[in-house]
Amino acid sequence: MRTNRLLLFIGLGLFTASSFAQAPQGFSYQAVARDMFGNAVTGQSIGVQFVLHQGNALGAVVYAETHSSTTNSNGLFALTVGEGSNSTGTFSSIDWSDGPYFMEVGMDVSSSGSYSNIGTQQLMSVPYALYAGKSNVPDGTEVGQILALER
Repeated sequence: MRTNRLLLFIGLGLFTASSFAQAPQGFSYQAVARDMFGNAVTGQSIGVQFVLHQGNALGAVVYAETHSSTTNSNGLFALTVGEGSNSTGTFSSIDWSDGPYFMEVGMDVSSSGSYSNIGTQQLMSVPYALYAGKSNVPDGTEVGQILALER
């Protein structure tokens, strides 16, 4: 009985540790909030909306979410796309290989619930992702090929 409890405890510990090793489901976004005159909106609560379009800037919406944030003394705010209140789709189910994807950003500086479109931009790869596409694949082999070490 004691051995079973010990094995159960070890198994739960390994499961918990492996669940923390997963890649985060999101990416960082940082901007300066400005009013219609170009002045930084400082120390104020704002709403931010992210909408991901597939194919082009007007393509199908695959994911949408909103955030509440507060700007600092310079108007800066930082959020994680994928961790907001989603209204369309789920972030973890986006097939990133089926792009390109475009991110539309909306902002609500008056807390009215109405978001003004401040721009749409294509999501591009970051250097780590570009490296990951080529890492651990020796020259002359194909992705998915199993290699064996000779002894």
